[in-house]
Amino acid sequence: MLDRIEAELAGQPAFGDAQGIFDRLRAIVLLFLEGAAKGGRPLIQALHQELRDGPHRQAATVLADPVVRAGWRGMFRRNDESPVEDFDELFAATLRHLRKGASSLPTAAGCPLHARPRSVPHDIALYDPALSQPVFKRRLEADFDKYIGGWHPVLLQRPSPALVKAVERGCELLAALLPELAASALAHLRLIGFLSSKGSRQAANITNITSIRISSTTFLHRASLRTPWVAAEVLLHEAVHCKLGT
Repeated sequence: MLDRIEAELAGQPAFGDAQGIFDRLRAIVLLFLEGAAKGGRPLIQALHQELRDGPHRQAATVLADPVVRAGWRGMFRRNDESPVEDFDELFAATLRHLRKGASSLPTAAGCPLHARPRSVPHDIALYDPALSQPVFKRRLEADFDKYIGGWHPVLLQRPSPALVKAVERGCELLAALLPELAASALAHLRLIGFLSSKGSRQAANITNITSIRISSTTFLHRASLRTPWVAAEVLLHEAVHCKLGT
């Protein structure tokens, strides 16, 4: 029965087809960039060309980046008081990342730690506030403060070896228990940040947090990773939230 439920959830065309979802996202972004490029802006033209003609896998990784995604949304939904120039610094940094041929998320380009679930073809980057590139760090942490830090007594912390091991064990257990569903959900999770309690607040009051405003990303509190079983449950739950926000 569990196998039948898992197959049904993982096989939903609108929910389980991760590659199809990212392919549609890429097509939509390219259409918007093509329209913006017609305005004669060399930076947007170059970015459109690089995403259109560069390696498909690399483009998919860049478009899954939470900061880059927020930049697209901001430009496409801007009002008359938010000119395209506001996004030039971000898009220039994204273009440099693409031209380097890097396979990592731009936001995690300086973060060396990753988890590699057996069930998905990409790494999940582990965010290190001390090592992220300045442009992406500033924008990600501004969104974190706006949508999470302003509402919850938490801070971003550096990933310790124990936290990295906890995530890896949770991914391994999840892949062993629910291989199809794990692959379907974790395909949408590209970045994990780690939380610590702010001040003297008790860790028991802190939950893991995933915001649809920060795509492909979840923030896990160290208290929720105490065993592989709990870590697997948390990772699946938060990955599903990421998928729903894609």
